[in-house]
Amino acid sequence: MSILTNHFWNGEYLKCIIKFGDGTEYVTYNNNNLSNANFIYKASFSLKDGNNSVNPLGINESSVLYLQVYDKNDYLSPLNTDSPYYGQMHHGVEIDMFISYDGSTWDDYGVWYVTNWSGSFNTGGHGIANITCEDRLNILGNMDIPKLPAYADVYSGSLIRSVLTSCGVANEDIIIDASCNVWMYYGVYNGKKVRDFLNNVCQVIEARIIVDRHNKIRVIPSLALKENYNEIDLNGSELGGLQNKVTRASEYNRIDIKYLNIIDKDRKELFRKKISFNSGFNRSDEIRFYSRALSVENIGFEGAGSENIGNIDFTAYQNGIVIDATCSSAVTDVTVFGYGIVADTKEEIISGDVRNTGGKTFTFNTNQMMSKDNASSLLSSIINYINNIKNQIAVNGTILTPKLDIGDLVVIDNTNSVYDGRYRVSNIDINFSSDYNVDCTLVRLEASND
Repeated sequence: MSILTNHFWNGEYLKCIIKFGDGTEYVTYNNNNLSNANFIYKASFSLKDGNNSVNPLGINESSVLYLQVYDKNDYLSPLNTDSPYYGQMHHGVEIDMFISYDGSTWDDYGVWYVTNWSGSFNTGGHGIANITCEDRLNILGNMDIPKLPAYADVYSGSLIRSVLTSCGVANEDIIIDASCNVWMYYGVYNGKKVRDFLNNVCQVIEARIIVDRHNKIRVIPSLALKENYNEIDLNGSELGGLQNKVTRASEYNRIDIKYLNIIDKDRKELFRKKISFNSGFNRSDEIRFYSRALSVENIGFEGAGSENIGNIDFTAYQNGIVIDATCSSAVTDVTVFGYGIVADTKEEIISGDVRNTGGKTFTFNTNQMMSKDNASSLLSSIINYINNIKNQIAVNGTILTPKLDIGDLVVIDNTNSVYDGRYRVSNIDINFSSDYNVDCTLVRLEASND
């Protein structure tokens, strides 16, 4: 934990480095005295821990940077054929942002990837380039779900790490809070995209995926504090100019949890298929299972030539298996089969009421195998979650420090009002312009000793 003693905006500098595909870089600052030709006219950071308006448990969303850059030469206008960057201003361009108090010592302030680029251009004129970017969560979310090993009795942190590393994320770039590493009967993933998987798992374990200012992917608790956070303490006099309001709007008075109740676990044949191998090393195409497997216990071969198959290894996925084998000679149409543990399940619903809310029912389909006791525990946890998440404070149009980030702690004290308490930063918009301001949503940490 780091205590932020400087609570407010202190005239920080911004630096922007646009990295084009040919290795060239465009560098600009938010102080036009540092550059005669260009400067950052406006930079607005919209940082989010999830979309609660669509789903009270929140849906993982990438954060957004809206960037406006003035360039006297119009080099950042996509239609300027005289620009040295012509043809390179498109989706996916990396933009690195930095922040500084003195204009020479720079700290990371996020890595972003362009999703929209536009700018006016007139021969001999100049204009503003408008660039919209999102963090790497947007790129990852759009990827197809990779094939995953068949998991039973898996920790959620291991499952999330497996997916992200399979998408090319370096292991050291993934930071998972210990509180988000929850044991699961079975690591079911659903949908076609990585964002579908992340949303499903994170809602079950009440977590969020965010990308921090160092471009690290963090799995953090959605209501409790993350393991490493900044703390800012605000007193009554510091809040005198702020507009705060308590919001308790909620549409739900009932929660339905759908889950897959494990009726029984059976050892069954998972697959049986004829396959041919060449002499030497072979790797089969994926052989599909008859049903989802909790585990693969053994594989075997039968038929003429099976005695020539040796050094057998396999990788089991949730829906199939890939076999590696070394053969002393070619084998044609040998039968390969495998056995493993399959869980027989039945979809069930468990329900509960939420206090002081609206008249709608929120149905959460976990797509997860669990016992009734586990489902009851999850229901209780979600009810508590929704009861607490609607206790929020909105802080608008202030000059709070730009060092605040998602998951940080804000302590409001000595106001002699309902606002006194401990809060977690949920959403924050930071606008660097001629009229610097910060808007943020703070979620009350009820009865928390974190």
